[in-house]
Order: sequence, then structure tokens, then C-alpha cells
Amino acid sequence: MMVSQSSYKDKERLADKSLEKLSITITGELPRQVRRTVDDTVYRCYTTNRDVTISVTNFELARVLFFHNQYLIRAAFSSGGVMDIAHYNQDPSDPKIIFPDSTNYPVSNIRSRKSKSHLAWLLTDPSAAKSFFSIFKSVNEIDSSDVYDFGFVPPPLVGWEFELAGSYSENLKNFWVSEIATINDNSFVTPVGLKIKHPKLKHLVPVPHKERKVKKLPPNDPNPELDMGDLPKLGKRLHRKDDQAFSFNFINAGNIGLEIEDEQERPGKSKNLPSDEKKSEGASVGNAVKDGNNQEFDYGLNRNEGDEDSNNLIDAEPTEKFRLFERAIEVIKTKKDFTVHGVRCGSFPPPKTGSRMVLNTVDGSFLRYHMANISYLDVGAVVIEVDVDSLNRPTNVSTLVVSFLTDSNPEQILKSILQDYSDQARGWNHDWIKKNTAVSKFCRHPKKTKKENDVERDITADEYVEAWAEILCGKLRNINEIVT
Repeated sequence: MMVSQSSYKDKERLADKSLEKLSITITGELPRQVRRTVDDTVYRCYTTNRDVTISVTNFELARVLFFHNQYLIRAAFSSGGVMDIAHYNQDPSDPKIIFPDSTNYPVSNIRSRKSKSHLAWLLTDPSAAKSFFSIFKSVNEIDSSDVYDFGFVPPPLVGWEFELAGSYSENLKNFWVSEIATINDNSFVTPVGLKIKHPKLKHLVPVPHKERKVKKLPPNDPNPELDMGDLPKLGKRLHRKDDQAFSFNFINAGNIGLEIEDEQERPGKSKNLPSDEKKSEGASVGNAVKDGNNQEFDYGLNRNEGDEDSNNLIDAEPTEKFRLFERAIEVIKTKKDFTVHGVRCGSFPPPKTGSRMVLNTVDGSFLRYHMANISYLDVGAVVIEVDVDSLNRPTNVSTLVVSFLTDSNPEQILKSILQDYSDQARGWNHDWIKKNTAVSKFCRHPKKTKKENDVERDITADEYVEAWAEILCGKLRNINEIVT
């Protein structure tokens, strides 16, 4: 998490925007390291394809090459090295990375293409494994009387592409690196057919509603403050935070499969305590202990789910609620200046957390959503309706209407919105949605009753559809006013 010239606010790292940027390809390493007087730190020096050398600290190199999460950091300072995490079965007919049954390495750290490729590089590339172990070796060779300089032997980096932030020397011949933002390597290729086997990778299959035991979940603070003075409590949920400013890409790594065990995970039913009972919590670093108080802060690099292999939009069989939604969209089609580009029914993706809400449905299928792509005049938007009626315990969830930023990736944002819903089990992630879309609106559903002559009656399906269409049209007109 610690990066030179960055500042910090609670769990957020704030990069220094005044730093200069440089993109280079490394062509060689100079034989001598230099100590910079301004910060009394040792730097490694590399030649590049530009008319400038770069100087970077050992710690910054180790941070971006290896220190992607707390589990890799601990392994780097242990005698077992990366083998403390998993081992590589080199059988050419069935190459496999295998985690032990006792592993505490989260499945969420091997979900994305980038994180899988990085782990494969550590375990299958001898130069990477040797470099990783050199961290432990260098620490144990330090004389206690010497000034400690973090040391290790980086892997060969010739041909690797880097995007850097830092400052030039006075003669403009050297670039002092404060932060490495991106690494691209074209040389590493994964063994053909490589898979990862993790004991917690199991099929998610729901249990019939009557057979499940009710578990009352303790209150959980979704946004705990960082607390460095305490320890996390064993059994509490991880509070994940991903540094989105760094990317490590193995361009030619190839696909890496996940081996799903035949044993099926059968989650029990859970009941959240009322939201007004939730308390403020902290997030702490270190190993979780029985007497701890806080959530475990899990900070990581290069594991953002933007390229999640299994996070594709999944089509599903329409439900009765979808028929009503589809009819409402058909009504919108008849309105002036409205254009409907498509309607679909989909399943929420499998959760990456302990949440099982999207499995707690009447028919045992993953919870469904209904989506429509609509534009009013020249402004497009997506409408998402959650089929809460199919849950064993239906809840109230507003219809989401979003319009996207012009330079964004709408499909990727939609995937993230749906994944968050599966993971959090408490409705839409309002803050994230507002931050990553141009406009977002959360709208109510029509009332199911109406009064006539002081007598309340249930409204008909036709009346419900008309009222629903009018509510959605109002939100779409409102989005158009804001955008234009």
C-alpha cells in the first residue's frame, strides 16, 4: 500500500498528480546501484528505449512485482516462499496449481485473469520464483549493525514495458521513479491447459427452503474506518480494497482454468439483523485473532474484476415478473421520442463473498434481473429491475435507471453493478453507481391498490403496467434534462 510521494486518507491512497509520466521499455540493467542523497535510499538503474535511464527502489519493484496482497507478502518473508501458498504440478498432460486443503488464500484472489496469470508466473517461471525467494534470503543476510536497505534480486526485466510516475534529474538523463503504474510483459506464456485447484472452488447449489437452518448474521459495517491500533477478529468478513491505479499484464499468458470440485456447496439460509442495529466498525491489518475486534482489511493490487472470466452477462429463462416488465417496455415504445433498443432477462452472477441471497429463490435458480436499453431523444439509458418476487423472502428493491459516461465501458460497468448486488446482499451499491455513471436514478414501483369511491381495491395488471411505464418515462425524461 505504501507508495513514495503518495498521501493517504483512511483506506484511500492518493497519488501525487504533480509527478511527471514516462512510458519506457527496459533494454538492460546497469551493474551498480546508486544511493540518492535526497531520500538516502538505494536505487536500481536500468537503460531504456528512450534517451534516459530510470532509477527505481527495490521496494517499489517488489511492491508491483510481488506484494499484491497480504498473503503474498507473508509468503515472501517466509522460508517456504511461494510454496507456502500453493504448489505446481508439472505433469505436462495435466499442469495444475494446487492449493492445500488448509489454505486461507481467498478464492477472490484467483478470480480475475490478471491475478491468475500473476500467480501462474510466480509458480511456473523459475526466474520469478527465484526472485521471490531472494526477498527472504536478503532479509536474513542483514547484519543487525548495518543500516537496513530493503534488498532482493529482481527477475530479468529486459523487454518489459513500464508506465512510470516520478521526476527527471537536472540534466534530464535519468528519471527517478516514485511509482510504477503499469507493467506489460510479452515473454511469459503459461503451460497449455493450466488449471488452478482450490478447495473452496465449488458449485453453488441451493438447498430446498424447508431444509435450511436460519442463521442470524451479526451487524456488519460496509465501510469501516482503518484502525491500525487493533487486530481483526477471527471469523469476521474481509473488508476488501483494491488499488485501481496499478495494472500488471502478461499479454501472452493464455487462458487459465479453474477446477471446480464435484462436491457441492450447500449454503444455509441467513437472516440479516435490522439495518438500524448496524454499528460502526474498524478495519485492521494483520492476522485475524479470536480476541480481535475489527474486520480484516484486505488491501490488494492487480485483482480488480474488470476482466473476470466468469463475469459475463448470463441469459435466463423469463419469469412472470418479466412478462409485466416486458409489457411496460412495450408501452414505452408507443411514447413519442422514446426508442427501445432491446429487452432481456438475466441471472445475477455467483457471489464472490459469503453472501447467498441470490441463491435463496423459490425455484432454486440464481436470482434474475430484467434489463432494457432505452433512449429518450438522443440520450440512452439502461433500466434494471430485480425479480425480488422470486425470493423466498421478498424484499423491496428500487428499479435502477442509469446513463453512462461517454468515455466509459457500459458493459463492464453493468457487470460490476450486478456483481456488487450479488456480493453485498443489501441492494444496489448507490455510492459506486453514482461515481461510475453519468446519471443514476432509483425509482419506486407502482402501488398495487387504489381507492375508488372511498373503497380500496387491487389494481389490474393493465393498470399496473401503464403506471410502471409512466414512472420509467419520467425518470428517462429527467435523465435527459440532466445530461443535456
